[in-house]
Amino acid sequence: MKKLTLLLVSFFAVFALGLTGCSDDPDVKQETPVIKASNPADIAAVAGKVTVPYTVDYAVDGCSLDVTWDATWLHDLSVSADKFTLQADANPGAAREAKLTLTYPEATSVELTVRQMSASESISISPKTLSFSYKGGEETVTVTSSKSWTLEGSADWVEADKTEGESGESVVKFTVSTTNETDAAKEVTFNFVSGSEKAPLKIQQNQEGKLIIDEDSKTISVSNTEQNVTVKLQTNIEPVTATIEEGVDW
Repeated sequence: MKKLTLLLVSFFAVFALGLTGCSDDPDVKQETPVIKASNPADIAAVAGKVTVPYTVDYAVDGCSLDVTWDATWLHDLSVSADKFTLQADANPGAAREAKLTLTYPEATSVELTVRQMSASESISISPKTLSFSYKGGEETVTVTSSKSWTLEGSADWVEADKTEGESGESVVKFTVSTTNETDAAKEVTFNFVSGSEKAPLKIQQNQEGKLIIDEDSKTISVSNTEQNVTVKLQTNIEPVTATIEEGVDW
């Protein structure tokens, strides 16, 4: 009787273990998942969405990220494969914070902080990033602020037509008038500042795309039998599509 009891206990223990995993293949050795995420930028006092990008290294099929928080002014969670979103209510008073806890099966939990600006000193911009081609160009940013604001930051390759503004909504034009002749993208961050609050703007100018044929691939000799030919290419951009000139049918 004791032997039977032990067998039943062992069976239920194995069955319970089988239910706790997310993968259907127990023979596959799984690395421990790791959650990676950072605190989002401060959000404006007006109602809006908080979007937080994240990744899970060594993710397991069938498992998903879970997010909990300690503030009633955040609600309506939506989780996708690479980000999660919460809806934030308007803030009628002083600046406030909420703690988020990110969990994933077998992973160490991650805690983040969401900070919402005060109603008296709130500033937001749209968009939050600008991307220019290597040739340059013009882009605009809409600034919404509860009081007067100033623009901080500078770069010799980008210019703003305004460096300050009043409360309400303003449009600022950024101009990149020079070609990026370097081999790397240029990047700078400006800050729109209102009182003690700020809204960062990231600006990037891409490098010119270059496609180089490897020296050993510029001239290729082939025999008169059918064969594959490999040409090595180097490029500083992705993706790249190479085509053979028309009229070369062999």
